[in-house]
Amino acid sequence: MRTPMIAGNWKMNILKDNDDFPEQIYVNKINEAIKEKDVEVAIFPPFTHLGLIYGLADELPDNKSFNVGVQNISDNEKGAFTGDVSAELVSDVGGNIVILGHSERRSIHKETNEEICKKAKIAIKNGLQAVICIGETDEQNQSGDTLKVISEQFEKSTPSDVDVNSVVIAYEPVWAIGTGRTPSIDDIENIHSSLRKYISQSRGEEFANSVRILYGGSVNAKNGAEILGLNNVDGALVGGASLITEDFVKIIKSL
Repeated sequence: MRTPMIAGNWKMNILKDNDDFPEQIYVNKINEAIKEKDVEVAIFPPFTHLGLIYGLADELPDNKSFNVGVQNISDNEKGAFTGDVSAELVSDVGGNIVILGHSERRSIHKETNEEICKKAKIAIKNGLQAVICIGETDEQNQSGDTLKVISEQFEKSTPSDVDVNSVVIAYEPVWAIGTGRTPSIDDIENIHSSLRKYISQSRGEEFANSVRILYGGSVNAKNGAEILGLNNVDGALVGGASLITEDFVKIIKSL
């Protein structure tokens, strides 16, 4: 049985709530939602806010299902790399999960599948769970190459000998991220189903049946329940809506 995961990627933003201490309210309300549902939540604030969010989550009476991590790590383990943040540093301050290969890293920073795979190996070695993002562009989608593209990204970005509990896969169509556009419900279900079938052929049926595949790309409080109710969708990687406490909590509760 795959436990759903709702992940909040803050990107280079802070919370949009207007409270005096929005982070405290955010963490408390998420924790209340977790108690109502069989779900894991992962929060990915900017590096600057990792300690704050982790510290608040660490004070919770039972925070086993509340994960705090980062949006990227260096592909070097340590050393003279000014401005970089290593997996070991993240783990040292309480982080336990990392997003790798987000489309913005792939497109803006030109990260390759091979670099992402290297980062995943380093993350896992240092006790971090790796959320590996895959997704096609609008042009690739229109050309009918979605499955070909995401299968190759999965294959080359995910270490071949990885334990299934060390990785989460996040399918995010690039053209749907931050645009308000989403694939149709049928398309999401078909893509997730086809991807899991490919993973079964590539990594074996046991791995495929156990690995979580999240959907990301303009998930919000209005469409969350419908998307999360689909077969083979094991949660969501949420962007803008994760910055608004009530919206993010509503998505968690829609499971």
